[in-house]
Amino acid sequence: MKKMILQIIEEEIKATHNLSETADQFVERVTQLFVEEFQHLKMYAPLGLDVEVIEEVQQEVLDLYRIKTYGHYSLQSYRLSMLQKNDTTNESIG
Repeated sequence: MKKMILQIIEEEIKATHNLSETADQFVERVTQLFVEEFQHLKMYAPLGLDVEVIEEVQQEVLDLYRIKTYGHYSLQSYRLSMLQKNDTTNESIG
């Protein structure tokens, strides 16, 4: 479960379509993506996940989010620094 959550975070944290997204919105969106992916992979599982399971997933997402963005004031700050880092890397290559 943790590996799948981390994979979703890695993909979604680089998204630049909504730079003003808050950490709470990000956690909620990643949790929803995980639940959808989990239900898709476990088609034989019950359709509704218990509230406790969703809360556990949200906590795991929040913990991994905090680790990933450590040292940045916000998700927006993290994303902007990654964009600047990529721009600098692309300039030095070109």
